[in-house]
Amino acid sequence: MKINFNTIYYCFPVKTLFRTNVKYPAFKSQEIGDVFVRSSEKPKKIEDAKQESSTLPKYLYHLTNSTNYEKIMETGFLLPSEDLIDGVYLFDMEDFQSNWRNTKNATDNNTLAESLIEQALKRENGLVLLRIPTEFLDTDNIVIRPEDDVNKFIKSDYFKDLIAKYRNKGGILKNKEALPDNMKKGFSVREASNYKKHNKPVEYIYKGKINIKDLGIKKIFELKDINYKTILGYSSEHYKDLYENMNSAAENS
Repeated sequence: MKINFNTIYYCFPVKTLFRTNVKYPAFKSQEIGDVFVRSSEKPKKIEDAKQESSTLPKYLYHLTNSTNYEKIMETGFLLPSEDLIDGVYLFDMEDFQSNWRNTKNATDNNTLAESLIEQALKRENGLVLLRIPTEFLDTDNIVIRPEDDVNKFIKSDYFKDLIAKYRNKGGILKNKEALPDNMKKGFSVREASNYKKHNKPVEYIYKGKINIKDLGIKKIFELKDINYKTILGYSSEHYKDLYENMNSAAENS
């Protein structure tokens, strides 16, 4: 059974720095506009920004649900999540399509891509894909996390001992001093290309909140009739259609 594409909405920006007026005859489109909030903050010089982001893809992406997206719009910030490394979790679309889709998660039979979809939805409705230009992101605040390393760590006896030790003390996330350095600090973004060459999925983590003002962050894809319950009934074909249309939105927005 295919996804009902009548529920998929793409964001077509009114004249901006991005390509405009791209039409997708197979989908229902809705002009939503950019997540563009003007501010009085002085932007970085473009030549400095390009040098800083030279090791990053042109765009990174963030998945969330419709409720969180509304909060992002209201506050003007992408807020960090609490995990082994606290921060805003981002991914490279090429890496997602080639490696995340083909790597199993450590704790169940899902792929990393499937687990990311479930985590983004939580108990809310609607799946939203945000595109984030990396040109003006502060690379000093970005690290990568090799997902294979995370999988191995979560399966380790050491991790299980930590869970048992801190179960009644706020959980492992409240006791990060016990974690190995690579699990609580991550690696330089310069190492991302080496992992990708070997088809190893990586996750980009921005340490701190991301101010969406003047960064050109925008919604490029939304699937409205999806939630945590419906995703449980997804087949491989459902997921395939979803991933392909996320990729199409990324390529054509």
